[in-house]
Amino acid sequence: MLVVPGRVVVPERQRADAIAYLRDRGWLDDDADVAPRVFAGRQQAAELRITGAVSLRTVLTLMRNDGLDAGANHVAALGGRAKGGSTPKHTDHILGSREPVEFAPEPLVIVIDSGVDRAAVGQSLLPDVDRNDGWLDGVDVHDAPVGYDPLDVVDYVGNDGADGYLDLAAGHGTFVVGLIRQHAPAAWVRVIRALDTDGFGSELAIEAAIDLAREMFGARQGILNLSLGIETIDGQAPSGIADAIAELPPSVVIVAAAGNGPTGIPIWPAAMSETNDHVVAVGSASRNDAEHLVASTWSNFGDWINVSAIGEGVISTFVDGQETRGTGADDDPYDPCPDVFHGPNAYASWSGTSFATARVTGELAARVIDGQFPDVLAAAQDLAAGQREPGHGVLLDI
Repeated sequence: MLVVPGRVVVPERQRADAIAYLRDRGWLDDDADVAPRVFAGRQQAAELRITGAVSLRTVLTLMRNDGLDAGANHVAALGGRAKGGSTPKHTDHILGSREPVEFAPEPLVIVIDSGVDRAAVGQSLLPDVDRNDGWLDGVDVHDAPVGYDPLDVVDYVGNDGADGYLDLAAGHGTFVVGLIRQHAPAAWVRVIRALDTDGFGSELAIEAAIDLAREMFGARQGILNLSLGIETIDGQAPSGIADAIAELPPSVVIVAAAGNGPTGIPIWPAAMSETNDHVVAVGSASRNDAEHLVASTWSNFGDWINVSAIGEGVISTFVDGQETRGTGADDDPYDPCPDVFHGPNAYASWSGTSFATARVTGELAARVIDGQFPDVLAAAQDLAAGQREPGHGVLLDI
């Protein structure tokens, strides 16, 4: 797992005690900002900075032994773990144009992700650049233009600044939203950007985004799509994210990715499904050579996974650009065969529990919009009510 170096996170109610504890031992960096953080009307977890004189793991262990609910500021990853995985591939398959529809007022679908390409939602302000096939029409992007996916800000090939290639997680949010719309064309979708184009974001950034989503939902029925996950240093749920999810209205269901491993280590917040029936943990399924539905070999596993949907070789909306030709620290290419995606109506084929999650979100939204179920919780409970595959939940042919 990855953590923000030198940062300790404690519940707001323990802020003063934690500051005193660290200061008494000479571990608190007094130059750090320790002011309370309030976002969307809720005091968030407190983040404190420690000196380099002692290891983060040691500090956390001692604080917990002395009764403080201390944790690291973990890094969320779009695949659930900071581990190499599938990259998007060019495809000649296209969805064609979507007919205009009237968007349903409920359920509101909120996607916390890497943002959406501004051209994909018709905001490039340049001729012949904006997407025009209708699949992402009407998608709301919070805090535009900051909320747009910038696509290229990381240098992978030795240039200064942007390198002219798509960053490793560029287009992820655009792909996810396109999948949701394929299943629920009339879904009202809003996007909050909380992760960067490298596919990572801090635990506190995710917590803040969930708080913002709570305000957006209000009293509406809603679905919160989290095609991301966190592996924690102690295997426990990040306290700030757990608190933020607990304060979401009961009319909201959270659909979260189980992560790409394969590992049995719990990935949060998906693993909260064991104690919160409003959380749906989603793994990936695929078809074998005999066309039978099976769990994907690379998908994480555990009793906390509710369902697994098709997450392999998925086709959805993507962005214009070329994948990086850069290499990692081991000099292996990020992608030995980088693809080129041509806009404005670009598509890609991609694999991951992120995309199985988006399918489930879209399916739940469609079932409520179509009147099959009175609310999203009833729809979610029905979806997970079939025969379970050990470690992977109910395998869904969606």
